[in-house]
Amino acid sequence: MPDPIDRAATLIAALSPAPLDGLESRVFAAIEVRAREATAARRVGLWSVAAALTIGLTGGSLAGGAVAARVASPIGVDAMLAPSTLLLGR
Repeated sequence: MPDPIDRAATLIAALSPAPLDGLESRVFAAIEVRAREATAARRVGLWSVAAALTIGLTGGSLAGGAVAARVASPIGVDAMLAPSTLLLGR
């Protein structure tokens, strides 16, 4: 019974070698295509960041008004986030 590796090696040996003519130009063409795609993806990313920033600033300025700051202390009896005030419903 022949070994599967021997059969695979025999099949690979029977294949004709790939032509090396034009290999360098095909590699450089593939590199150029990937570079062009990366540039386009970067441009789309920059536009999406700019659009998100514009939407956020516009929405924040339209919805917001003057808001007074509250002191939030994590330690203390009357702290807003203290478990005692959350459980007792103060």
